[in-house]
Amino acid sequence: MATERFAGFGPHAHDFFVELAANNSKAWFDEHRSQYQDEIKVPFELLLAELEGTYGPGKVFRINRDTRFSKDKSPYKKGQAAMIPRGAKGSVYLEVSANGLMAGSGVPHLDAGQLARWREAVAGPAGEELEDLIDELAAQLTAGNHVCIRG
Repeated sequence: MATERFAGFGPHAHDFFVELAANNSKAWFDEHRSQYQDEIKVPFELLLAELEGTYGPGKVFRINRDTRFSKDKSPYKKGQAAMIPRGAKGSVYLEVSANGLMAGSGVPHLDAGQLARWREAVAGPAGEELEDLIDELAAQLTAGNHVCIRG
């Protein structure tokens, strides 16, 4: 039996999030639930399944917002995201929304050895290079440009 593979998000995924931002209600979402499932959620699950061999298991976040302690009571998030925790290697974050696709990686809590190495690295020439890169990316984002970083 062939396993279904990730072939991209649906052709109207972008439009779904644009319309969700304008119609963020349960009634609208219920009317478009099958589009959400077919074009966004299922493809995201397939993507995570393909990445699992390299990065480990991931989890697609709920599209529903927790509005209990928020002034903003809109019931749905403006994008669909997933996280792949990698232990001491940090986490991989993926998101699809009206703004496009986003991927990120990082370590939220460095252990003592990692923190010492990080501080030593950013105190030298590598830190100056990193600061220049961040300034350049911030300028591009401020100008309204999309930014692509390849490692």
